[in-house]
Amino acid sequence: MAHIVFLIHILAFIFGCVCIIFSALLYRKYKNGIARYYTLFLTSLLMILLERTFTYYKLASILEGQYSDVVFWVISCMGCGLLIFSLPLLLGELLGLAISKRKRLIFGLLAFLPTIALVLYYTLPYKILILNIIDAILFLLLLYCFCLAVVLRSSFKSLDMKRMISPFMILLAVWLPAVFLDFRLQQVPGIQNLFPYGFLSIPIFYTAWNILTVYYGRNYLDLVMLSSRREGDGLLENLLGEKLGMKAKAEDEDEAGVLEERESKGERDHGFGLTDREQDVAALLIKGYSYQKISEELFISLSTARTHGYNIYKKVGVSNKVELTNRLKYQPPHTDEVAKNTLKIE
Repeated sequence: MAHIVFLIHILAFIFGCVCIIFSALLYRKYKNGIARYYTLFLTSLLMILLERTFTYYKLASILEGQYSDVVFWVISCMGCGLLIFSLPLLLGELLGLAISKRKRLIFGLLAFLPTIALVLYYTLPYKILILNIIDAILFLLLLYCFCLAVVLRSSFKSLDMKRMISPFMILLAVWLPAVFLDFRLQQVPGIQNLFPYGFLSIPIFYTAWNILTVYYGRNYLDLVMLSSRREGDGLLENLLGEKLGMKAKAEDEDEAGVLEERESKGERDHGFGLTDREQDVAALLIKGYSYQKISEELFISLSTARTHGYNIYKKVGVSNKVELTNRLKYQPPHTDEVAKNTLKIE
């Protein structure tokens, strides 16, 4: 039995390493914020799993030594701290929430709480109290992020993204009470004898999570690549069906309907001859988005976002965001300029 339990830990560790490499390569290629924080999130879970594996190996081999305990605790605290920092930022990227530098700094400071707890654990006599406090902080953080994801589930960027997130949320809902009982198992008289190795909640959860990551990560990669190839077709949601359906429907309409669609398009691009993707970029520029944020929002490369921005400034005839906002919002182009740009489009 001991060998089977140790094998489960090893398999979970291997799955974790594979998924971390996959997520890191995805971020390196597309510079996507979701992939960046997801890589940190997986790394934090891997560090916690590593500590649990070492602890189990020590228990099974009946090893003794205070220094090994310190090393295990340091690894676990580093993983918990990275989890505290990465999980809220990952959730913010998934929900499209704006996370200011001040909030990032707060999460960074909170990430040192496990390390501080480790120092207090070896310097103060209140060891059980310190362990309960840090466990409560981690559990409340996970519970808060889970509840926030459930409440704001409708705010996910696309229908496919919402479908991909749902299995992870179900797995997390099952795992939260299991890991809480697993860490509290040794404090319940009689139960520890029935489960000497615990519920194995961390390795089983991490393995299941990484299997979902590989399966749905492939679909997510397909969406990113599809968006990159269809840069003129608008946002990712439009690529998932809405805009393609509109185009197919427009081909079957009569000539009057086609003309009406062209007129509405002329209103949206303000008569400057902007393409669909340039209109999306211009709308985000007016909102104050940086080129890095625009590339993440539209699933395009940073250089492509800058190129669109250059073309927008050139067509509109401005040199900065303030002039662009005033021109598009408050100063419509002259009639001759509208006609000139319309001829360019046709």
